[in-house]
Amino acid sequence: MIAASALVMSGCDRNNPDNGYDSGSEIWVKLSGDLEVEPAGGVYEFSYEIIKPVDGGFVNAAVDPLSKWVTDLVVSESDGLISFSCGENIGTGARTAVITVTYKCGNEILNQKAVRVVQASPFQNDDEERDLEIDAVYADAVYLSDKDGVMDVRLVFTDMEVNGDQVTPPGSMLYVEALMQLDEDGALYVGPYVMPDEQTLNTPGVLYSGQTVDVGGAMINIGTYLDVLSETGQRTSYLVVDGTMLVEGGPGAYDIVCDMETEDGTTLRCRWSGDLVVRNVPGPFSTLTDDYTLDFSAVSASAVYFGDYYQNGTDNWYISILPSGNSQSDGMYIDLACSAGGGFSGGIPSGTYTAAEGGVPEAGQYVRGSSDTYSVYGTVYVGKFEDGYPTAFAPAMSGDLVITNNGDGTYVFEFGFKDDRGYVWDGSWSGTVELRPRE
Repeated sequence: MIAASALVMSGCDRNNPDNGYDSGSEIWVKLSGDLEVEPAGGVYEFSYEIIKPVDGGFVNAAVDPLSKWVTDLVVSESDGLISFSCGENIGTGARTAVITVTYKCGNEILNQKAVRVVQASPFQNDDEERDLEIDAVYADAVYLSDKDGVMDVRLVFTDMEVNGDQVTPPGSMLYVEALMQLDEDGALYVGPYVMPDEQTLNTPGVLYSGQTVDVGGAMINIGTYLDVLSETGQRTSYLVVDGTMLVEGGPGAYDIVCDMETEDGTTLRCRWSGDLVVRNVPGPFSTLTDDYTLDFSAVSASAVYFGDYYQNGTDNWYISILPSGNSQSDGMYIDLACSAGGGFSGGIPSGTYTAAEGGVPEAGQYVRGSSDTYSVYGTVYVGKFEDGYPTAFAPAMSGDLVITNNGDGTYVFEFGFKDDRGYVWDGSWSGTVELRPRE
């Protein structure tokens, strides 16, 4: 039991009516009804007064042992205050704790009062109406990217029937972009999600608000937004600017509640229960079982110039070093961003290139390796070719690539990379690189 006491060391004179003991001491708690605290928690206090105090009497306070979210009880007899701390309520319903205030003399209890502390939930209030209630019958979750152990995930909820990639209106679709702990099995991060003012936090439990952006001349919605479809399929979109999402349960049986508000003030609640797995989470795809040095005994090299492919003012080169003919040499692909200015005629610039933090490299960086069902991307080792197709792979996740442009069409490549299993693959190659512009 968590308790706080303010003790007076003198003894109690229980036989003297003048000290108030025989007159019926009483605790007066200055509250009308329950003490309601905010869902976010914090430090709270309430006042009390002892009617007919006795010499040597003292006050203590204790919370019921099941309410571990109430802590740090402190009794200040000089001020007549009892303070305590409340943790954040991340559940779907309100919770209640009981603080018992006791007036004692020695081991004798003279009087007791119980104070109910009630904390509401920020994630679900069934008594509060919403402009739109979505009882989702379908949900999907797709991996978008990851950084430093946190993955960006797009979730979709709808109350419409889904057939393949088609829905049957009328109904609603809620798109939610959330940050979760990176999980190779696609498990959701369980807990509360909030939409902070700062959208740059790389922390599990963050929601991204809705935005409309220009992509190649087309205006599209990203982040968290709502689409409402009429019976004829006419779509009306609303950007979500505030709200929470609570994920409870675990793999195979999740309970998800979204309480949100759009930019025009529309409030919505979306509920969904069932199994959900984040699709396309890239697990380690390296086939290495130890450190490895590439065999470049019989290879040829080429490079395609893509110009400002990443639209960030850099020159992009995609380099292929592959076995010649039927040789069993190793190979690799390099996706490189260089400082602009040299263009195609300048060739691949000399320099030391490091791994890009995200999917878009800056000047002097290479794209880290990745894969999907169909291909490999970025900077990757490929080897053990069978019928012209590699069966061994390792992505470059970190490490340096040093390129020397000799100015006569020949180059030197030296590298030492670490893959997604922690193994190092390295090597060096020198020779002529066939350069060509993008067709």
